[in-house]
Amino acid sequence: MAPVRYRSTRGDVEGASFEEVSISAVARTTPHRGRGAAGVAHTKSGHLGMQPVACVTDAAGSPAMRPAPPARARAARISIERIGEWFAESAITTHTLQVVLGGLAPDRGLYVPDSIPTFTAAEVEAMRNYSFPQIGRVARRDARRGHPACATSYVCRPPHHTTMAPVRYRSTRGDVEGASFEEVVLGGLAPDRGLYVPDSIPTFTAAEVEAMRNYSFPQIAFRIMSKYIPTEEVPAADLEDIINRSCTAFRDPGVTPVVKTGDCWTMELFHGPTFAFKDVALQFLGNLFEYFIDKKEGDAKRLTIMGATSGDTGSAAIYGLRGKKNVHCFILYPKGRVSLIQEQQMSTVPDSNIHCLRVEGTFDDAQDIVKAAFMDTEFRNKVRLGAVNSINWARVLAQMTYYFYSYYRVTDQAKGVKKVSFSVPTGNFGDILAGFYAKKMGLPVGKLVVGTNENDILHRFFSSGEYAKEQIATSISPSMDICVSSNFERYLFHLFGDDPQKLRALMEAFEGSGDPVTNSVGVGKSRSLKVTPQLLKKAREDFLSERSNTEETLALIKEYNEVHGYLYCPHSAIGVVAVNKLGLNNESMVVLATAHAGKFYDAVKRVVDPLPPLPPALAAVQSLPMRKTDVPNSLKACQNIVLQRIGLQKQPPSVLYIVVPLLVLALGAASFYSF
Repeated sequence: MAPVRYRSTRGDVEGASFEEVSISAVARTTPHRGRGAAGVAHTKSGHLGMQPVACVTDAAGSPAMRPAPPARARAARISIERIGEWFAESAITTHTLQVVLGGLAPDRGLYVPDSIPTFTAAEVEAMRNYSFPQIGRVARRDARRGHPACATSYVCRPPHHTTMAPVRYRSTRGDVEGASFEEVVLGGLAPDRGLYVPDSIPTFTAAEVEAMRNYSFPQIAFRIMSKYIPTEEVPAADLEDIINRSCTAFRDPGVTPVVKTGDCWTMELFHGPTFAFKDVALQFLGNLFEYFIDKKEGDAKRLTIMGATSGDTGSAAIYGLRGKKNVHCFILYPKGRVSLIQEQQMSTVPDSNIHCLRVEGTFDDAQDIVKAAFMDTEFRNKVRLGAVNSINWARVLAQMTYYFYSYYRVTDQAKGVKKVSFSVPTGNFGDILAGFYAKKMGLPVGKLVVGTNENDILHRFFSSGEYAKEQIATSISPSMDICVSSNFERYLFHLFGDDPQKLRALMEAFEGSGDPVTNSVGVGKSRSLKVTPQLLKKAREDFLSERSNTEETLALIKEYNEVHGYLYCPHSAIGVVAVNKLGLNNESMVVLATAHAGKFYDAVKRVVDPLPPLPPALAAVQSLPMRKTDVPNSLKACQNIVLQRIGLQKQPPSVLYIVVPLLVLALGAASFYSF
């Protein structure tokens, strides 16, 4: 629908702008004197235009011209209430107020829209619980722009308030309830080793889901996040600003565009600064950290981030946190188990608040160090520790947006599709968990397909009901080389009926910190837990799974490059292998492309020759100097480095400062005795 323009009822004027016609008001007030003497100006549009002139008469009827209200009254953003507030702040006596910018058309006609915008029945129903000002905002948006798709998130802010009580947060293991959003974001892992989850999952009606169809990506994000973030903690305008700033980091205006690839669809999640899906969440999380820390005082005005990465989380976290005030970021990654370009992306960032620690061991070793650091209460409090791994709830929250966005884009084009399924290359379970929450919120989702590589703990669970830890196998999809999925505990919590005690018993047995246990939801022992057949059946109502080995993954990359002209990375290809094996490769299926193929050309070049040129931003890191510190697989060693880098512990003297003086003394003694 084209934007609405305006014309005169008498025919001499056509195509007038909203600004030209919006102000035509006369408001009369009873005489008042001094502050508080404001009347309410009523306009046909309900909204005042750009920089009006206020003509005020005093009690004697003499005109007293006043300049337009201050800067807050700009660009069709002055509400009637704000004009009233401006006059209330003025010490002028008012009798009659005229606000004049347009008024009558030059031919003495009245302005009317050239077309009358309409709402669908679904859109009307979606506004049922809106407040009066919220309904007015939607009407004014259509008057200005003509259609929701033409409105930016700055102009059309979806309503933030609902009739529901604000969401609070609790731990999956039961010791924490009623936590605030800020506590959850800054805390990461709960003190009882559990993960934070909302105390209830907010929902959308079918009409509300449909009403968001033409929203931009930032608008959808705002609508979703508003249900989980109380305005008392993050006012609507601040949340909108955080979201918009986070989205500006992406090369595609849609943030996560959807393209047709063969019979199914591919959602491209690699248009952020590090060419991986984790940019969506970590750009948002970095801005959230800065927002919350900036409000604090004294020692509290500091945050130390520790995160473990199998490749993509590290670079995305670094790019989300680089240069942030009062935030130090320490990323641990396993030596020799990330691709060269992943390591270069992390270690070539020169900002002084970024620290890369290369650990002797596997990703799980690095992740265990981070978890142990969070459990060390003295250390945690001393450095004010926070988390960027997918255990941080804000990451899951941010990722819900692209499930909604891709649903709209697919059903816009595939008119017969009523539910959309998603195939997700899965390691830590955070990405696909966001899809699960989107489904619980009311998004029409069919199946969620878990695609794994040879490290298939999740495929084994959805096949047999047993979640058993095994040794990590090195693969061509290193970001999925994980033997314990950190976010899976959140899903088990919901699968067990939100019962923290039953979950805690099984998880502590699995981790080896508790005794073997059998209860109504399953059996737990060291390195293994198994759910009941009834719960496995329930899990399969939402999830399916498949496994792909190296040969199958490379064959898929080769096929799609040659047949469809589309190049997948080794992780994304696993999502396609999974739907092929399950017989679900059709127009209702969306595969999540989690990274750009250029990040893994060492694997891709085995079946694709010649390789396409790298994107310039990826190619650039190959020639930059790297900054990294090798560390042993030791919690204490990593803690000491953190304390030293943030200035809470003196660095040990360099070996040179010890050896050189000793050599000088030795040489001097030798010279003395030679006489």
